Order: sequence, then C-alpha cells, then structure tokens
Amino acid sequence: LRNLANPCDPAWSSYFAQRRAAIDVD
Repeated sequence: LRNLANPCDPAWSSYFAQRRAAIDVD
C-alpha cells in the first residue's frame, strides 16, 4: 500500500492538491 500511496510521487501529490482545492472550495 505504501507503493500506491507514495507522497513523493508527483501524481499522488497532485491528487492531494486537487483534494485540498476541492475541500477549500467546498
């Protein structure tokens, strides 16, 4: 699971950036 959820992974970072953006808007 650690490999799937690697904070250092750019795709994962952008995923969280989008999640934070959605939460901020909501």
